[in-house]
Amino acid sequence: MPAVTHMIRNFLPPMTSFVRNQVMNHIRYTPSVICTQKNESPLFSEISSCSPVYSTIGSAGGQWICDHMLLLTADGRKRLGGLLAEIKPDVAHIHYGVEAVLFAPVLKSLGIPSLVSFYGHDCTAFPSRGFGLGGFLLRRNVFNNPAVKVVTAMSPDMEKDLLNLGCPWWKIRVHYHGIDTEKFSRTHEYEDSGEVTFVMISMLDPKKGHDVLIRAFTEALASTSVPIRLKIFGKGELESQVRSMLASSGTDCIEFLGPLQFGSEEHISTLLSADVFVHPSRQSATGEKEGIPGAIVEAMAAVKVHVDNTIV
Repeated sequence: MPAVTHMIRNFLPPMTSFVRNQVMNHIRYTPSVICTQKNESPLFSEISSCSPVYSTIGSAGGQWICDHMLLLTADGRKRLGGLLAEIKPDVAHIHYGVEAVLFAPVLKSLGIPSLVSFYGHDCTAFPSRGFGLGGFLLRRNVFNNPAVKVVTAMSPDMEKDLLNLGCPWWKIRVHYHGIDTEKFSRTHEYEDSGEVTFVMISMLDPKKGHDVLIRAFTEALASTSVPIRLKIFGKGELESQVRSMLASSGTDCIEFLGPLQFGSEEHISTLLSADVFVHPSRQSATGEKEGIPGAIVEAMAAVKVHVDNTIV
């Protein structure tokens, strides 16, 4: 079977199930993974149990330019090139445009055809970093790189962002990532418990809109006679802010319950126990936008409703 090597710096944060799904569900290709940093998360453990994972570059192989931008040193390029020559992939799949800035020049030197998947911040916030240096590096290292054959966007809106950044139109494919719907799809019988439960599952960062949701829900509690409850799951940089907002909300009808492991029984039962799934994505102050959050796709897959002996 032909081989595909997935390439990403941090492999693999707990909330990046959309990357996990693409690595784990190949039919005609044998996957492997190259990363620069191993993240000992449940997703990493799951993938590494069935696919080779190679960690390369190390602290001496990359050089930070500014504002979270990393380029390979000569030694880093040599080590990555040697690893790719050993693996001999038929195609490389780079996750995130930021990572493609790092990896794609080496793939060009080796003549390895590549696919680059964009997911959100890499085509919205990243291009303006370093007074536009991020956008310059995307055009030089990725968009105008002959080894990069296809650039995927998660939505038509993201396609427009890529075009505005200078990506050739013929390279772009709008690709709606999928999941294993059977993992989530179960019969859901709604019961009139007297309380309407809202659930949000996501990373805790500005573009997810937790502050907007908590304020809106607090106002709703004060203006409705219907018993409602909000359960928030996740982890991330804004955890202390979310906890602080809940502490000052003056209600126990909003709960923060920490992270859920992707695909776990707790994850699925949480979706099935909810009356409403809510996810108020927004553009952050730095210009960062989302593509299509995997949590929304998972929630959609969990909707198999049993009504009057009919599955809908």
